[in-house]
Amino acid sequence: GNRDAEAAEYNREQTDCERVTGELEKKYEDGLSTTTQLETEVEQLRQTYTEKSETIENLKAKLSDMHIAHRSLSDDFEEQKKHHQECFKSVKENLSVVLLRYDELSNRTRVLDLKSKELKHESDKMEQTISTMPDIIAELQGLSNTMASKHGTATVVMDNVHRDIASCKQRKSHHAQIHSALFAQRQAVMKDTKVHLQEALKANLKLAQEYQELQKALMIARHEAVCVFDRRNRAEAYIHDHKQLSLLQKRMHKAMLKYFKHRSVYSQAELARFQTLSNQNNQKMKALQEELSNAIQRLSEFLLSLTDDSTSSHVPQQANRPVADADGWSRKMPTVQIAE
Repeated sequence: GNRDAEAAEYNREQTDCERVTGELEKKYEDGLSTTTQLETEVEQLRQTYTEKSETIENLKAKLSDMHIAHRSLSDDFEEQKKHHQECFKSVKENLSVVLLRYDELSNRTRVLDLKSKELKHESDKMEQTISTMPDIIAELQGLSNTMASKHGTATVVMDNVHRDIASCKQRKSHHAQIHSALFAQRQAVMKDTKVHLQEALKANLKLAQEYQELQKALMIARHEAVCVFDRRNRAEAYIHDHKQLSLLQKRMHKAMLKYFKHRSVYSQAELARFQTLSNQNNQKMKALQEELSNAIQRLSEFLLSLTDDSTSSHVPQQANRPVADADGWSRKMPTVQIAE
């Protein structure tokens, strides 16, 4: 019975061992499938990380190009502004020079007008003197000739002065026309520069908005990259833990196999020991049965001898003895304990 119980227990433990090994193999296969899935996810995350890094580099390159373009535009705008300011200053200086020359010419014409008036007044006085003083005409003929020469020279000077005044007026009008044309041209240039300035300001505002949008996109891309890196770290940590768990499961599987192997060897040894003990017990039982059979045979021979030697007076007693013997045989035999 103990051997059957041990055999049943061994069979049950063997079935449990097979079931545990099947579960461990299923867990190992599940772990391998999860590791392959995690490896594919890690590869996908790496690809996304590389793509994000490439997009970030492209955005950085675009941003640097936009910065360079903005700087070049601002430099060109500053140069144009400086050039227009210098042109405007030169025009102002030329205008101030023309105005000063015009003032000088106007002052000179005024002086010449005053001189001509004085000469006219003197000529009038001379005519009066000539008309009132005919006697002195002869004496003053030379003076008149001299005065006539002076008057001729004065007329020549006046003609020259008038010519100078006309030429000054013509030059003044010409300079005024040139100034008005230059002023209109400069106003048109200023309007164009204002339009260009407004367009440049709009372009700068647009570039600033694009720069802000690119900054926002860069921040979002950095945040996504940080999230991807965090998920990657978590996935790597999970993979590391899963690998350690799989290694521990492999070690436990090996330890369980060794344990069940040693247990099977131990149970086989126990079964062999029980077999030897059962064989020994069978041999002892056979020896006891032989001894009992010999003892019963001797007792039967002894009883037969007693029945042969008895007298008739002792017949009732001899009749009662077998009953007593039968009662003695009917009693239980003492149990024999076999030491292991």
